[in-house]
Amino acid sequence: MARFRVKEIAEAQGMTTADLHRRTLFLTPASKISYQTVRSLWRNETQRPSLDTLDAVARALGVNPGDLIGRNDEDGRDVDPGTSHGQDDESEDGGDTVRDTLAGNGNKRVPDAVPSETRF
Repeated sequence: MARFRVKEIAEAQGMTTADLHRRTLFLTPASKISYQTVRSLWRNETQRPSLDTLDAVARALGVNPGDLIGRNDEDGRDVDPGTSHGQDDESEDGGDTVRDTLAGNGNKRVPDAVPSETRF
C-alpha cells in the first residue's frame, strides 16, 4: 500500500507541520497550499494530492516529489521506497536499474521510436 513519507522526512529535518507550511508558502507562494493540506499529507490522510502540491511540499523539504511516496508490504511493514518488494536494485545482468536510468544515473538508452509492429 502506498503512503506519504512527509512526516518522516520533515521530522528528520526537525520540522513541524507549521514549519513545513511556512516553508512551502515561502518557496512556492503561487501554490497557496493551506495548512490543512500540509497537515493531511503529514498525517497520511489524503489519497489524491495534486502534482503541484507534491512538488511544492517536496521543494520545501529539499527532496524530489517521488521521495514523498513510500510503500508498506501486506503486513504493514515499510518497504524501501527505492525497491519493489525486495527485488534487487540491479538488473539480472548487473546493469543499471530502471530507476537509475530514469534518474539519469544509467547508461541505458531509450529507443528513438517504437517498432512498427507494436500496437497499443
